[in-house]
Amino acid sequence: MPTVLLVDDSATDRRMIGGVLERNGFAVRYADNGSGALKQLHRSQPEAVLTDMQMPEMDGLELVKAVRAHYPQIPVILMTGHGSEALAAQALQHGAASYVPKSQFNKALVDAVRHVLDLAQADANYRRLIDHTKVTDFQFELENDPELIEPLISLVQQMVSGMEMCDAAGRLQAGVALEQAVINAMQHGNLELTSEQIKEDLEREEGVESIIDQRRREEPYKSRKVFVRAHVTREEARFIVRDEGAGFDVQSKLDVSLGDDENAGRGLVLMWGLMDKVVYNNAGNEVTLAKRGDAIQESAEPQIEVVDPTDAGFVPAENPEDGGPPQKLGELVPLDGGKSIMLNQPRLSVGRDPSCDIVLAHSDVSHQHCLLYMYGGWWYVKDLRSANGTRINKIPVDQKRIAPGAVLMIATHQFEARYSPWDLGAVGITPPVDPF
Repeated sequence: MPTVLLVDDSATDRRMIGGVLERNGFAVRYADNGSGALKQLHRSQPEAVLTDMQMPEMDGLELVKAVRAHYPQIPVILMTGHGSEALAAQALQHGAASYVPKSQFNKALVDAVRHVLDLAQADANYRRLIDHTKVTDFQFELENDPELIEPLISLVQQMVSGMEMCDAAGRLQAGVALEQAVINAMQHGNLELTSEQIKEDLEREEGVESIIDQRRREEPYKSRKVFVRAHVTREEARFIVRDEGAGFDVQSKLDVSLGDDENAGRGLVLMWGLMDKVVYNNAGNEVTLAKRGDAIQESAEPQIEVVDPTDAGFVPAENPEDGGPPQKLGELVPLDGGKSIMLNQPRLSVGRDPSCDIVLAHSDVSHQHCLLYMYGGWWYVKDLRSANGTRINKIPVDQKRIAPGAVLMIATHQFEARYSPWDLGAVGITPPVDPF
């Protein structure tokens, strides 16, 4: 019987969640904060740790870091509640294996714990041979058969672990992220199933045929394949997953977050939360995942930095060489008609004053209204204490990222932002934590 250490400062939640686990065949030990959990781990080690994020003395993020440092073979699963999404996103980057929204624990908790434990069972039969491997490069052509996923992930995890690219927690993270990419390629890509259809399929009555099985027999779905390439060295693991479906609008998925519905975008959240790099092609039917080895991680600069674009010392890396031709870094398309505004510099002042880079000669626009700037391939806006405000998708903002396709409202004037972050050097589908 696998043992789970449940960490939560709420006695009520401990009883409810622990009861669900015990009724489903788990032995449960309890701690009311991270410090108490570490004391129990020192005495005996469970198969998994299930932790809340917001707790006194030591919160979930600090616990994840401590478990990663001292017990890397034990997977940590997060329970996220409203207000803990940003902290959980950091915890995924620091070693957590997965997450379950507390609002979904009755339906999703047991499956999530079992699934992580299954992935954590490393097969050591080939360990001695793998220890002598320098580079591995596998290429697979898979039918839309979910039973092919587990042996694929097991093989990749053996290679990542045996080559000592990262510790046990990092190996598990790579496996979970690759698994989500392959599931997305099969279900959403080749079989063209929506999140709502998959949710209904999981809740179907006994005896009703699965829609997944139906589509696997029908054209054009049954002829489509998933192509997986896994390239692993001692410095990096890189996975490319491509399907033969119609793809999806990548831009519309840019703002998926931990706070979203359990079945809407959870795979994307896990991928960018667990890997160092996640990049989709423009068609949305191929994703590249990369995870750096531990030695590279220790010396690497963080991808997300907090910067103040109004500081005199702030110089965007994308600034063109002096004297070069204007470059198109995007455009603002007026929703009420008129000529588009070309974004041709990585830093642009907007206002009514003639000295601004973008002059909007309207009485409701302040003389110095806002600042547009590009950072890491993404456009941001900072309101300069304007009289009538700056909004994104009708929500007032002080300083915020502008997603492609978002509506930027300067006073009462609305513009659609059009640009491609990947053409401008962005890494991943979305910053995992809003830097502002």
